[in-house]
Amino acid sequence: MIVLLIYTAFLFGIGIWQFKKSSLNSYVISNKNASYLLVGGSIIASCVGGSATIGMVGLSLEVGFPAVWWLLSGASGLIILTIFLAKKVSQSGALTMPQMLEYYIGKKARVLSAIIITIAWASILAAQISAGGRIISTMAGVSFEISIFISAFMIVGYTVLGGQASVLRSDLIQTFVIYSAFILVFLWLIFSKGASFEGIKFELINESFNLDRLSYFMIILGGSYVVCPMLFGRILSAKDESHAKAGAIFGVAGIVIGAVLIVIIALISKPFLNSEILPDTALTTGIYSILPPFLGLFLLVALLSAIISSADSCLITASSVFCNDILKSSSLKTFRIFTLIFGFIGVVLTFWGKSILGFLLMANDIYVSGVVAPVFVAMILNGKVIEKFGITAMIVGGIFGVIGALSGVKIFSISGVFIGAAITLFGAYKR
Repeated sequence: MIVLLIYTAFLFGIGIWQFKKSSLNSYVISNKNASYLLVGGSIIASCVGGSATIGMVGLSLEVGFPAVWWLLSGASGLIILTIFLAKKVSQSGALTMPQMLEYYIGKKARVLSAIIITIAWASILAAQISAGGRIISTMAGVSFEISIFISAFMIVGYTVLGGQASVLRSDLIQTFVIYSAFILVFLWLIFSKGASFEGIKFELINESFNLDRLSYFMIILGGSYVVCPMLFGRILSAKDESHAKAGAIFGVAGIVIGAVLIVIIALISKPFLNSEILPDTALTTGIYSILPPFLGLFLLVALLSAIISSADSCLITASSVFCNDILKSSSLKTFRIFTLIFGFIGVVLTFWGKSILGFLLMANDIYVSGVVAPVFVAMILNGKVIEKFGITAMIVGGIFGVIGALSGVKIFSISGVFIGAAITLFGAYKR
């Protein structure tokens, strides 16, 4: 509990520090003064979040080393963003990604994308609050219900105070905590537990993770990094184009290193785990249980850092997009109020049940299938797209995303991406 109190004080200290010099630009894009270290550190912390870390460990036990594609696909998407879009984003002068779409596609596209982003990122926030609650419950020995409120208080409290400026600064420190814990766990498994690389096949595909599954990861997961309001927010916060690109490259390197390290930890620890351990609890119950107390606690702190660094980014993205692109507000007070409201919505969704969360998380499939391709094509073509075609591409692609999410047949989601791109290109040709 003492560790949790110290960690909470650290977060709120950063929030209060940034609160004293807050402005709307500071709250949404950190006054556009972030160095490449802050940009890159925040990208790493947000992407190597709780869901990715816990999910990759579980997937590693099922498919082996190819689980690395969980984050490598994202790194691939971030490389595309860096090469083709980073300069345009950095120079746009926008506060949010949907605001940029008003230029590249049109006003209706701005509102439509804002609605989809708000729903998707609010639902992901709820999942992160829940994950944070489970970690806090283990750390503090309190009930899951109480831990949910503690998790939300930590995430929402300091984000409301300092906005993007506090998120960027806390993320850099949290990245250091996360990777320090991973390295220490790896070293302990090797030198104290006698773990080895024997039996690990360093392969990128296998029978359990075939080309079809790789295609889904690269197109859907990777695509979500190419056009991402959260990553755009980091680039918009950079001092200039050079810091934006350097930060993104730093982010790619960190994500790749994190992906390999997490998968290796999972694979070398496998012989020491109960064969009946569930994939979702392989890290928080399985690996945690074989570590000495001090290292187990450090791992929990690192996982909580990973979760919070993703959750705060989801929160500031959802509230900023809602206020800037749906309400069209320029009031800092309004932005803070809706950050609180979205935090409250996240808590409600967490308690409402997994079925509701599952339904809302379909919004991510809608987002990737419906928004990513039209936006990417429109930005590459510098806005030479007829608006009605851009809107049609979003709707049709989104429908395919819904079908893919409901049916579990991922080819529909993948098809939505290509159909959206084709419609947008046709709209550019017609122009």
